[in-house]
Amino acid sequence: MNSAVDDIKARIDILDLIAEHVDLKRAGQNYKGLCPFHSEKTPSFMVSPSKQIFHCFGCNKGGDIFAFVMNYENLTFQEAVSYLAQKAGINIDGFKGDSKIKGLKEGLFAIQREALLFFCNNFKNSKNASAYIKERGLKNEIAEEFSIGYAKNEKDSLFNHLKAQGFPVEQIKASGLVNFGENGNYDFFRDRLMFPIFDLQGRAVAFGGRILSAAKNAPKYINSPDSVIFRKGELSYGLNLAKNAVTRKGYSMIVEGYLDVMMCRQYGFMNAVAPLGTALTPGQLKKLKRFSNKVLLTFDGDAAGVSATKRSIELCYAESMIVKVLPMPAGDDPDTFLRKHGEDHFKRHLGR
Repeated sequence: MNSAVDDIKARIDILDLIAEHVDLKRAGQNYKGLCPFHSEKTPSFMVSPSKQIFHCFGCNKGGDIFAFVMNYENLTFQEAVSYLAQKAGINIDGFKGDSKIKGLKEGLFAIQREALLFFCNNFKNSKNASAYIKERGLKNEIAEEFSIGYAKNEKDSLFNHLKAQGFPVEQIKASGLVNFGENGNYDFFRDRLMFPIFDLQGRAVAFGGRILSAAKNAPKYINSPDSVIFRKGELSYGLNLAKNAVTRKGYSMIVEGYLDVMMCRQYGFMNAVAPLGTALTPGQLKKLKRFSNKVLLTFDGDAAGVSATKRSIELCYAESMIVKVLPMPAGDDPDTFLRKHGEDHFKRHLGR
């Protein structure tokens, strides 16, 4: 690991890294700017290119490129190494375990990434999928930010695409994107709007899919099955985008669904996340707690939403988290409420 750390340091200049996130101006041999870790009006955040370190004289945070990424992205050291290695184009063993498992993980990350590109390309060419997004009042920029895609209503288009890209059948099977049975194989997602699920490092690890047709007996939403790179009970939808806002605002806003998260973000509520089609779990709360120990529960205004709120309050207390509840009017969820009443009304509702 030490050699990997040294290689990463040799390839990534701290000034270039921090300048991606902070507006820096030269101050002698160093550079200064407003600290990204606390609120200030006078710059007290310094970067030293010669020493390859940063230091804030206001909040006293400092260190090298790994310390910056750990603080800015709220990552562990190992996650920061993996994050920066990917940025530097360096191949490292970011996980413990035998080489077979490591190889499988790398293959699955590659498959999910290829599937993401495939679904996004389908979306661009699907009138139905584009029409649905427009009908729900979502802007194209938001759809692009969340990498929304579309799974064709075909038996094995994704499977054939992945095979054509050279992925082994065993890895495709392990990805959960294709079902294999006695009567042959078929794509797990068909005729569905696709919501990629990302880990905290921004890697696609799974998908959620919403049916677009009126197919009988088809569940409205389905998620990828668990795999060696994805545990449904440990990730929240949108946290990869919301984590910095959660830290900055001091709490996470937990809503029920994918579209709720997207609509909240469209209206400027950047700290919204959602469980992955299931009840909130201790594993999801533990990850959220890394960014803030405060949560605001904003579930649907129906009987199921009320029940989910009660269960979630108990879970939050069990994790020693501070919890508040923002009830939605009967028949509404954050998505519909924002579309009906707009940002200002939602803010007033938040401030009640």
